[in-house]
Amino acid sequence: MRSGRSDAAVSLFFSRYSDSMQINLDKKSGLLLGIIVGLLVIIIVLLVDKVEDDGNMVETNIGQVQISS
Repeated sequence: MRSGRSDAAVSLFFSRYSDSMQINLDKKSGLLLGIIVGLLVIIIVLLVDKVEDDGNMVETNIGQVQISS
């Protein structure tokens, strides 16, 4: 069982830790961060889609070559 003193020390440590980890954003920086994250998501989705399309194009071209020959 903990004493009241150790609980206060733990509470003080975590309150200081959480205060130092807090990020303050105003509206403009939040909007800019949202735009950057949105663009990164779009780029990742397009890259994944391109990789999947490249695989399908190879299979489709092989199928066309086999049909025509």
